[in-house]
Amino acid sequence: MELLPEYSTYAILTDKIWVDPDFNCRDRFTPESVKSLADDIQASGLSYPLLVQPWDQHPPHNYRLIAGFRRHAACRLLRMVKVPAMVTEKDITEFEAHKLNLMENLERKDLNLLEEAKGIMKLFPRGATAREIAKELNKPVAWVYRRLRLLDLPLDVQLMFASGRLVQNDLDVVLALRDDPEAARAAACEILDARLVSPTEARRVRTRLQRGRYVTDGRKTKSQIGKMIGVMFELGIHGLPTRVAAWCAGGISDDQLTADLTRYAVRYKPGQTRKRKKSVKSEENAAGDG
Repeated sequence: MELLPEYSTYAILTDKIWVDPDFNCRDRFTPESVKSLADDIQASGLSYPLLVQPWDQHPPHNYRLIAGFRRHAACRLLRMVKVPAMVTEKDITEFEAHKLNLMENLERKDLNLLEEAKGIMKLFPRGATAREIAKELNKPVAWVYRRLRLLDLPLDVQLMFASGRLVQNDLDVVLALRDDPEAARAAACEILDARLVSPTEARRVRTRLQRGRYVTDGRKTKSQIGKMIGVMFELGIHGLPTRVAAWCAGGISDDQLTADLTRYAVRYKPGQTRKRKKSVKSEENAAGDG
């Protein structure tokens, strides 16, 4: 390997890098997009090196590509013998490798909303709470939650977000209707039609849909409350709020909730801790005076 000081990385033989097409969190890219990138690289050089891992499971390859799949394809199109690449530790886990892949794409803003959602699911195939994922990716919990719930929408609506025709500001409005696929689809199409007129019209439609939803929702069904409890658990909210929601859905009795509320009131009675500390201090002062 030849060290390249200007990249603080190595020049690695392109043919020695193994590419697993199922590893990347991005969707398959088109030949047209690779040709455009190849033209840019030929004109201005590679602006960011690849990321590879030492690899001996697919000889004669010595490395596995972790991040930079589209850049690697463009370099091959240009018949570059060597490419600049950063090399990870050999013994990183599969989770760490997938996390590096996802984080690099997120930092470069190369992913659309659907690719971000699928990337999260690929990183956590066994599931995790939005709070756990947010901590791992150093992202807001709401950011993670929106992307996980995007996968609950009808496929054609997901593709509207993937194409960029609908944006993140539209997502909350459509997600509120995810229990009714037809309503979600109708809302997405209405916002999309409005955006073709102007961004201002799209904002007006979003506002009207939100207000209409809040006015017409009325009482919640047991199923709706149950799903909201699931959301609370997913966001890491436990304890009394979930017990109250369970009572609203008929999951626990009046006596059970009353007992929970009583325990809460006794444990967190306003001023109780302060009074106790004051009392202890008074006792200590009295003992000192004696």
